[in-house]
Amino acid sequence: MASWVTPKRTVLLSMAVAFLAYVNYPCPELPDDLKALRNSGNHFLHSASDGITYRIFYRDLSGDGPADRNLFLLHGFPISSYDWHKVLPNLLEEFGRVIVPDQLGYGLSDKPVPHDYTIMEQADIMESLLHTVGVKDSHFFCHDTGLSVCLEMLVRFNSRNTGGKQDDGVIIHSFAFQNGGMFPKYVTPQPTQLLAKLPVIQEYLGYVYPRFLFEMALSKSFGPYTKPDRKHLDTAVALVYYNNGMHSIPRILNYLDQRVEHENRWIGGMVETKIPVHYIYCPADFVNKEPTFQHFKVRVPKATTDRMPEDIGHWGMLEDPVNTMKFYKKFLSTVV
Repeated sequence: MASWVTPKRTVLLSMAVAFLAYVNYPCPELPDDLKALRNSGNHFLHSASDGITYRIFYRDLSGDGPADRNLFLLHGFPISSYDWHKVLPNLLEEFGRVIVPDQLGYGLSDKPVPHDYTIMEQADIMESLLHTVGVKDSHFFCHDTGLSVCLEMLVRFNSRNTGGKQDDGVIIHSFAFQNGGMFPKYVTPQPTQLLAKLPVIQEYLGYVYPRFLFEMALSKSFGPYTKPDRKHLDTAVALVYYNNGMHSIPRILNYLDQRVEHENRWIGGMVETKIPVHYIYCPADFVNKEPTFQHFKVRVPKATTDRMPEDIGHWGMLEDPVNTMKFYKKFLSTVV
């Protein structure tokens, strides 16, 4: 045996090889249900400020509710509109039409790199999408970063409403959401999110970020008794990695800084609006802890709230779709 081949070095070399093999292990292809979802949807073409046209995936679904009752559903970080799949059948019973897109950089939409991802651009995209598909008025239901995007859309709606220019954009009838980081000082980002924000890390994270760390971080955001099963984790990984998504994720995380910059603007939108606002809070969310909920009730006193069971984490619509729908339907019953 060569003198440099020692048991310790052999173990370390084996660990290095195993790690590199795991990091580069092919991610699962889109499962059949996601392929069917992709085939059932459409793509909206967005012309960005960089002169490039990007494809935004969305579904335009017909429901059994009143024909003139529309719903706009917007997901959050880091997956896609798939987040709504457990409550979507029930929502289709309440609405005549439901628009469910994937944001730029997420899910089945394009994921350009390099690209300066901003909440403002995402709001521009969603307004253009609704205009293109002919939705002039809608209820809004959103989650996580989708909340930030919808809050910007709400601010713009309020401005149009004040200025008497409603023909220029969608009329929002009600605004509901589950957990989202409205108040940065009360939000606890995951360590991997903070690390991925560093410019030097952003360039290389997509090449070396191991799948098991992503799965661990995702599972941690669920409640203690409602952890995602293997199928859900495989689906989430497939959607995030689709179109080289791990390269866009670090850049999307700039939303954390944008929330700080625009906090007063977006919270002010809820304070000033004349439409009903409702927060369905999920208490076991370690990112959006109890102070977030309590501070919301102080900052936006006219909004209504509901509280999910104490063991429900960040993903209320996935962890407890029954109570999510119960509270949302109760809220809808109060909307004129």
